[in-house]
Amino acid sequence: MKGNVINSFKRVVDLMTTVTNRVSELFDNVANLRKKAGIVDKTDPLGFMDASTGFVSSFDSIYCMGDGSTVGALPYVIGNRSYEYYNEGTAYPSVLRSFGLNASNYGWPDETAKDYYQHVENSIANNEDFLKDAKAVIIALGAVDLIADGQIAHRFDGDPDTDIDLSDYTQNADNSVGGYARLIQIILERQPRARIFCCCLPNTISTEPLRTEANLKIKAIAEMFPDNCFVMDFQTYGVKEEDVSEWKEKYYSGDKPNALGYNLFARMVLSYMNWIIANNMDKFRDIGFIGTDYEYIDSNDSEGDSPVSDGVTEQS
Repeated sequence: MKGNVINSFKRVVDLMTTVTNRVSELFDNVANLRKKAGIVDKTDPLGFMDASTGFVSSFDSIYCMGDGSTVGALPYVIGNRSYEYYNEGTAYPSVLRSFGLNASNYGWPDETAKDYYQHVENSIANNEDFLKDAKAVIIALGAVDLIADGQIAHRFDGDPDTDIDLSDYTQNADNSVGGYARLIQIILERQPRARIFCCCLPNTISTEPLRTEANLKIKAIAEMFPDNCFVMDFQTYGVKEEDVSEWKEKYYSGDKPNALGYNLFARMVLSYMNWIIANNMDKFRDIGFIGTDYEYIDSNDSEGDSPVSDGVTEQS
């Protein structure tokens, strides 16, 4: 009798395990079907993360702007001295290219949000077409602004309310806020229809108060250009602060990502961009016209007789 009870109990446990596994599989299948159908989790931009280019492949030219972490800096030590090896092949823009995207690396080692725009201005001076073909721009700046100098930690300084001149960027304040905004303004001056993706600093950077302050200012700057700028909040949706130590053991060497970290960051960027597009379709429906003088006008929204029959007209 006792043996029968035990066997019956085991069968119940096995059945419950089978049901649990099957339900888990069904949830996974539903999630995959939702993803393929373009139905995304509206609360977590990194809820689904893979290497599929998705909507991002609609951008046929992506400029990646940033500091050493965009270049692909890999720290190493000889004796008691630290150095950086720049392996462009492991940099996240190169990983994006391996996924099939046309991503160009415009990273500058040890550069700040305050001064990065100067490199762009120099590039424009040497090439009058620079940025005119930019369909999407990824900006990952601000970490160097927070690097500690001895015992004094720098800040992402400046006030978005007072240090940005939207009519004349040359009058922006000479600080992190003014320089970051100036970069965006230069990009939009060269290509007014470009979509710009601004990366918030992750929890692996600096201290919580300093990176939070920086990220709030980055968000405030992006909000000044609502038709073009979109924020990728890696502080909120990236690695959690309590997991940073374990994260760095796997994906960092010193203060910068290792090759695996850059690969993972590329996937995070790609997934986040796809999430933004999927949740803001109205802001991206015309990206095929970036770099042209054309735009789509819905004939149902126009007043009177439309001068064009196919809904396409030249942009004034």
